[in-house]
Amino acid sequence: MSKKRRNNKQERFVSKRLNSEQRQKRMRRIIIPVISVVIIAAVSIAGWAYYNFQVKPYNQSVIRVNDVTFDMRYYINALEVFYGNVPTSALNDYADYGEPEIESFANYVEEQIMQNEIIRQGSLALGVQIEDSAIEAKLKESNMPVTDERVDLLMVQELVEKQVPSTQPQVNAQAILLESENVAQEAIARLQAGDSFEQVANSLSKIPDYKIINGDLGWVTGREADLTVDSTKFGDIVLGTNAGVLSSPVYDDSVTKLYGYWVMKVVDKNDATDTHSVEVHIKGILVGNEQEAYDLIDRLNAGADIDELAKEYSELAGAAEGGADLGWMSEIQDVGDFNVLFDLPVNEISAPISDNQTETKGGYWVFNVLEKDDNRALTTAQKNMLDNDLINRCTAELEKDPNYNVESLLTEEMRVFAINEVVLSQGKGAVFIRTGALPAGEVGVNYFCQLETYGNQKGNTWSITEGGLPKGLSLDGSTGVISGMPEFAGVHSLTIEVNSGLHYWTQDFTIRMLLPISVATSSLSDAQVGVAYSAGLEVFGDLSGNTIYKWSIIAGSLPDGLDLNEATGYIYGTPAAAGTYDFTVQVDDGLAKATRALSLNVLAADENPGVQNTGNNT
Repeated sequence: MSKKRRNNKQERFVSKRLNSEQRQKRMRRIIIPVISVVIIAAVSIAGWAYYNFQVKPYNQSVIRVNDVTFDMRYYINALEVFYGNVPTSALNDYADYGEPEIESFANYVEEQIMQNEIIRQGSLALGVQIEDSAIEAKLKESNMPVTDERVDLLMVQELVEKQVPSTQPQVNAQAILLESENVAQEAIARLQAGDSFEQVANSLSKIPDYKIINGDLGWVTGREADLTVDSTKFGDIVLGTNAGVLSSPVYDDSVTKLYGYWVMKVVDKNDATDTHSVEVHIKGILVGNEQEAYDLIDRLNAGADIDELAKEYSELAGAAEGGADLGWMSEIQDVGDFNVLFDLPVNEISAPISDNQTETKGGYWVFNVLEKDDNRALTTAQKNMLDNDLINRCTAELEKDPNYNVESLLTEEMRVFAINEVVLSQGKGAVFIRTGALPAGEVGVNYFCQLETYGNQKGNTWSITEGGLPKGLSLDGSTGVISGMPEFAGVHSLTIEVNSGLHYWTQDFTIRMLLPISVATSSLSDAQVGVAYSAGLEVFGDLSGNTIYKWSIIAGSLPDGLDLNEATGYIYGTPAAAGTYDFTVQVDDGLAKATRALSLNVLAADENPGVQNTGNNT
């Protein structure tokens, strides 16, 4: 068989020489796409960085009032607008111990943004509106920047002034609220006979002293008068009266008074026994004046149903649905004038029982307008009262919508970012000390505190300008770290300065070093099976009494039936089994821990315990 021959002849590959122009074209085809990719990547990274550090932080939502959202840029701009224009007194309600003033200020501005938007939306709901264009025109006339936060701020000022003018019609008046027209006529007769308004008010008026002292209203606007006496009509009544004339009785069905009368009926009674006092099951109707009470008594004695009358006339909450039933009352209860009910026969109707602790509606006014002024300036107290009332009315109007919502979305990180921006806006290198208070330390325990700043973050230097740190501690001038191991207990005052090279800020601090913690209790008294036991563990450490200690058992265990209160250090309970129990207690003051091995001997129930100490043992 013949074999095929393999051709061993190798092929030759001949490479063609490229001229320089061809080589350059090939290189360009390779390099241009690479450069394009690099450029695109660089632009993408730059765009990502710009968005994350220059756009995204400012677009975060920080406050929402219904469907209106305020972003970080608005909040920062508002901080800058408010900063330096708010008196310290306005921040008093917002300042907490150890909190830098600028943080209180940031909280203040946050609440102002919410409040201003409530006023804007609420005023619109109340039918009061000011066009943005009018506000923008005023800003331009004052050469002020026309920005959203400035428009909103001036808008709210205008809305408040429109609804609470700084000057308003006012009267200087005296007023008495009486329960009935007959009593009102009695009051008028006494005044005409020469009794002072103060005397009559103190003996007859049903308006408490905390609302009107001695019957003297002073200067009031109509709205202020209504707010003072809890009425919706009295302001118009008194403002529409001429000065110098004592009024006739004027009925006001809207006023709320802290006074009323009960008509009662005992429907069941349990006589006293060896184990309980007399009990009565009562029904009652609450009305606003004595005459009305007598009218109801006549109807009940004529056979009317007390539950049906209560549904129609009683001013007690829930009576319109539930009727007159008031449940059971025991003689051992302190029920004041209602004690007469324990002697009242079953199914008999009581005489009217007065009650000065329950609110009822309606009364008769007798008043005297001493002076009138159609354009009197509001005092600061009046202005504050009426401004708050406007906010309450706006809020009440908005709350009619079940979806009403006001919320802050600011996190601590976002608030710090905003404050940093505001501080830096004061000038290059501007810096504030952010740390509000230095934490306490303990003798023999390593101490560390990083001082922090708002504004400039790099290149700051730190120094102590007055006072000094406790022995064993030092301040690193370049990092702002206070560290070391304190050697002595005590309180030290010092002033720390941070300097950026362009600006500096100083702040006063105190730093407290505590005594080393230790468990002072060395032994415990014996316990006995079945007998209640308590013993307090004692600690030696902070002598100020301000430190919070936490107790625990870290080895062994207490006898069955006994527990350790981790907050007070008390061992308490009733032991269930005799024996000797070894355990180790630990106390922790948040800075250091101390332990002590203890033993508790539990005697059998039939053993003689001798003299047992169940108090604190040391």
